[in-house]
Amino acid sequence: MPLQHLRSSCRFWREAPLAWLAFCLMLALRLYAVWHMPVDSDEPQHLHVVWEWTQGRLPYRDFFDNHMPLFQWLCAPLLGWIGPRPEALLLMRLAQWPLTAATLLLTVHLGRRLWSVRTGLYGATLIGLLPHYYLGASIEFRPDNAWALAWLAALALVVSARDWHARRAAAIGLLAGLALAISAKSTLLIGSACLTLVLLILTAPRAWPWRRMVVAMAVGLPVMLLPAALVFGYFARHGAAGVAWYCIVQHNVVPGLGNWNGLIVRAAIFTVALCAAIVLLLRRPPADAEALRRRFLLLWPWIYLAALYSFWPLIPREHLLPAMPLVGLAFAVLSAERGDTLRFCRRVAITSVAIALFGWEISALANHAARRPSQSCAAQCDHRPRMVRQRIQLSAYQDELKTLLQITTPADTVIDAKGESIFRQRPTWLVFEGITRYRIRRGLLPDDTVAQIVAHGTPVAIDANLMPADAWFVIRHYLPIGQRLRLLGQRLPAGSQVTVDIAVPADYAAVRADGRRLWLRVDDGPAQQRFHLSAGPHRLAIVGEAGGVSALVWADALDRGLDPARLFRSAPLAMTDAAPGRPASR
Repeated sequence: MPLQHLRSSCRFWREAPLAWLAFCLMLALRLYAVWHMPVDSDEPQHLHVVWEWTQGRLPYRDFFDNHMPLFQWLCAPLLGWIGPRPEALLLMRLAQWPLTAATLLLTVHLGRRLWSVRTGLYGATLIGLLPHYYLGASIEFRPDNAWALAWLAALALVVSARDWHARRAAAIGLLAGLALAISAKSTLLIGSACLTLVLLILTAPRAWPWRRMVVAMAVGLPVMLLPAALVFGYFARHGAAGVAWYCIVQHNVVPGLGNWNGLIVRAAIFTVALCAAIVLLLRRPPADAEALRRRFLLLWPWIYLAALYSFWPLIPREHLLPAMPLVGLAFAVLSAERGDTLRFCRRVAITSVAIALFGWEISALANHAARRPSQSCAAQCDHRPRMVRQRIQLSAYQDELKTLLQITTPADTVIDAKGESIFRQRPTWLVFEGITRYRIRRGLLPDDTVAQIVAHGTPVAIDANLMPADAWFVIRHYLPIGQRLRLLGQRLPAGSQVTVDIAVPADYAAVRADGRRLWLRVDDGPAQQRFHLSAGPHRLAIVGEAGGVSALVWADALDRGLDPARLFRSAPLAMTDAAPGRPASR
């Protein structure tokens, strides 16, 4: 036995260096991508929830969120230490990178435990170089990275178990329970794992230690439900259990949403996938416990992906995070575990695929860096605003956040779609993600955003991804000061006396592009440079030199150092009162 270990060790150090080098280069590329990936609209949404935790506000009751709260709560101390700064999203992304690295290292461990170190390294490296998967979701700040890590850790304990004892069952249940408390999508993970286990039991009933398994399940299931029970118990203690249940469960279940339109056809597809798995297991039933573990690890992602694409209503790429490492392992097993006579061909094939994926990812990074920034709603829409899952370059987003933090204080509200302002409260409870938009369009959820903007006197807006009526209200009553950032105000027509229609009551000031403020008489009152305007029409008379281009804007932004020239860099979009939601002819 010692001689076998010595030979195995020598073979490992002779064959693994190249695989380890590729793995480390892949991790370095992941770290490089943190600075160059565009900002997805989901990232500020999650970070805004984290910031609300730092302000002592309770999710669901004080502000809307349709995700489980554990991840955001755990991130709150780190964001509280970072503070409100434009680089906050980048720093929180960097804090997520160890989770991605740990997930890939777990993939290596799974491959080493059931096959070989080389298989684990090749599988993790190949899937880590896949741009559509890891270049997107695993780089971004989102709960799904911690969710995938907790689930893979639970799987690692399952397949590493030499014996089913209570402590290991409790540990597995706790990790699965943490995944459930991070994301409600874990119900699909757990259900597909249970179905995979049932298939393996039916095809090899004598290979299982039944008594110890029953004891393990009796211990593991209550522990698995414990984190979610503690979460809902916490909200029940604060009188928010009902609204938490609505936001996490009821809000996300809408008949006819996404893939639920063709549910019968998709159920048939899942049945075909399930039958294919059963036929494969019946043809080659597992012979021992090690074979059972291997079959479970390779069969589970097949069942999970089949169920995901058959029954889950919306399928963004982050849903793939727990399964794709095992898909990479399956590819490595099929490519590298076929016998010594094909070793050269295996290496050539794996090296070629790795080089192709590496080149694909470099190309994707270059395309992201060269991609033009996303347009605002006003620039996108010729007829009416429409929802686009916007992605903005990280540097442009940091500049936008820097301006927003400069001209506002925590007492000011900012209207945005999903919390893009991060460090400012929103005037409306609604968050305009996909399911909320679906509910509003079908009359299942009232949209009172415009009324809340007026009630709160919201001075700043980010016009991307708002609902059509809300977007056109913002376009009409807010002036652009950036790619997506808008400030409360309007252009003043030429002349010494003008009439303006104010929709949002606030303190205003009139300014020219050269930065000079104007003295105005409001409704025949005394001349002032700063004045409060209530909602409705007002007569403004310019005192002194008249003429030239000027704008009426929120006064506090000018007092806090906003460059007035930014108000005049683009022409405002003309609107009509007769047809809200439709632009005027231009």
